[in-house]
Amino acid sequence: MTENQTFPSGRSLRHFPHGVGLLACLSLGCVAPIAEIEQDLGVAMETSEDELQGSALELCPIPGTLGEHLSHGNRFDYDPPGITTRRIKGRYEPGDGTVRWRERHAAGSYLKKTVVQGQVSPASPSEATVTYAATTRERDGSERTTDVEEIWQDCALIRWTRDGASAPWLAQEGSWDGLRYAYTQERISRARGYVILLEGVRHPDGTWSEVYEDGSYPQVDETWAMDAGGNLTISWLRNWGDSFTEGAHQRFFDGSQHHRVDYDMEACAPWIEFDVDHAGHGTGEATLCKSREILTPEGEESEEVYYVPCTVTVTAGVCTQSCDDGSTSSCSALLLD
Repeated sequence: MTENQTFPSGRSLRHFPHGVGLLACLSLGCVAPIAEIEQDLGVAMETSEDELQGSALELCPIPGTLGEHLSHGNRFDYDPPGITTRRIKGRYEPGDGTVRWRERHAAGSYLKKTVVQGQVSPASPSEATVTYAATTRERDGSERTTDVEEIWQDCALIRWTRDGASAPWLAQEGSWDGLRYAYTQERISRARGYVILLEGVRHPDGTWSEVYEDGSYPQVDETWAMDAGGNLTISWLRNWGDSFTEGAHQRFFDGSQHHRVDYDMEACAPWIEFDVDHAGHGTGEATLCKSREILTPEGEESEEVYYVPCTVTVTAGVCTQSCDDGSTSSCSALLLD
């Protein structure tokens, strides 16, 4: 991999002078196993603070970022604000720019731990390029890795993330004013199905909210929010004027999910609602809206709208809607990854 080769995010290695080896590894997916990183962390945490001294790096302490971690020193071990993460432990080595840390998630969470390994390339004490891979293990043993690339300039941050090599890179750009982090965030829209740009605010306790509004036709409103209890809620509305579709999706702290979508059409209003546990199993109900030709008491033909009851079953992450008229359809697209 040469300096001028580019990553899927569109940035080239010349932007990361100290991270060529790591970035090549990230692009190929060769992230070290969690156990190996944790073993290295255990050894590193025995290193004295004097041995970790080097050129000063004073990134802005934006909540939930490396900047917040380094506000506790090059070797950090602390309980962050909020209740969803109970401990963050790691170290930054100025000599070669490597950074590693481990996050222990709170009891009751479907997440067990997140282990991060990366590279810091400082341009000044408050400016740096940071690249890392964050591997999260859930309570059921499954793992997922998120690749991250960041550019820090004082209290302004640009970040690109992707969840897996085949996923798109999504951008975030924001700034910290000492009280809150205001930003824009790209996400795959639940209402539209493609990338949209939301405006968001994150607070020191880990809570955040993001809003998207589009007044074109159809009108679309979408919000994403994380509360203090670690519960994610996504709500959206797609409005055509004479009809609309409204959805709400929740993933709770324990990994369970709740989904409801209402279809308000001119003649009828079908809906679907179901719950799923963290293992991917659940049940719910729905209705179909159908029409049929009937004869009025006067002997004239007319169209009658009627509802068909349905049962929703989720098995191992596969959602199926089975209705009393014998029809079946998939509802897996409603599930959260």
